[in-house]
Amino acid sequence: MQLLTVQKEVLDILKEVELGESQEDKFWIATRESSDEDHLTYGDVQVLQGSKGALLECDNFAVTKNGLKSIFIDPPGRVCTLPSLSIDIRLVLAVALTKSTRNLIVGTEQGHLKRFDTESKKETNEVKDAHFSAIKLLRTFPSDKVLLSVGGDFQIKLWDIELAEDKPARTFRHQQKAITDIALIGSGRNFVLTSEDGSTVLWECGSGQVVSTFLRIDNHNDPALCVVVNATKDPINSSDVVSGECLYECDDKVMYVGYQSGIIQEFRIASHSQSSIKFKADHAVTALVSADESTLVAGYSDGTIVVWDIDAQTPMHKEVFNPSFLISNMTIKSTKTLVFDNGPELLLTMDLESYKVGQLVGLTEAFDVKLIAAVDQTVVVATSDEIAHF
Repeated sequence: MQLLTVQKEVLDILKEVELGESQEDKFWIATRESSDEDHLTYGDVQVLQGSKGALLECDNFAVTKNGLKSIFIDPPGRVCTLPSLSIDIRLVLAVALTKSTRNLIVGTEQGHLKRFDTESKKETNEVKDAHFSAIKLLRTFPSDKVLLSVGGDFQIKLWDIELAEDKPARTFRHQQKAITDIALIGSGRNFVLTSEDGSTVLWECGSGQVVSTFLRIDNHNDPALCVVVNATKDPINSSDVVSGECLYECDDKVMYVGYQSGIIQEFRIASHSQSSIKFKADHAVTALVSADESTLVAGYSDGTIVVWDIDAQTPMHKEVFNPSFLISNMTIKSTKTLVFDNGPELLLTMDLESYKVGQLVGLTEAFDVKLIAAVDQTVVVATSDEIAHF
């Protein structure tokens, strides 16, 4: 696969020329093959002031503007989207964004929680030592009033989204090994998490209790690496519901759990049961998202993306990107666009109808993605050094 890197300041350079603040400027582009990353093709793009905006000229690449915040670069023949906002924050491991996109919550390596106003780019609140070790995952509830945090200390905590209090509203303790992923069900009264011990645990927030533990029947110890909750077309019968007093919005929900072995297993949440639906690949399942009731998208440790047809249990599309790195983060923007990372400096998009691939660029050189989140049309990318909105 051809890997593409673009200078961070591209959008600023384009704006300065178009606004007449400078007559010309330039930015650099570099490409390399994933099979031979030591050899680069490098190009300087001259940005000139034209009668209808900036003109782009380059000897080694064809570069054209593609709207207000994107450029087309060939090779590799990708539309590259530039960030609309960037905040420099160090030691970021997790990030969450409220639906208004105004409040940004950050979890750090030291276990602190920080809240930022995205318009002013200023920190508004901080909870120090929210966890005893690094904060691994953050989730905002649909109400935009509650934040869930997961730490390397194997604890899950609930916070007021304003971070006005130094103490959590509730703390959940149960896991003996690292928590790998978490997913809210409906409004969030129930949630599920996966763990390296092979378990997927269903929690109820009101009581703070474990409702059920799901283990794959044929291998209890296969590390569970990721989970996604989806609606099903066939809600279960009320007679099959287990622990109904602790279940909320679960009757029509299933979850798909991805394992180290390469298996994705479906479970019926309300009946606490494993179904017959299973997807098998040759490498570990490292990320999962659902596009709709019929489509599941999986990322694997060998850099492969597979779009699965749930009903047929067969691949609709399969594509290998950079095989040297796993697919570690994925999200879906407005149900049609998949956003994912595939190793350092490779942040990609895929249209789930045409399967055309694009790229998000304009981050600090040699960036390493920690988390990707989406709220409607906004995609938030957290690296160890910055947070950018696309």
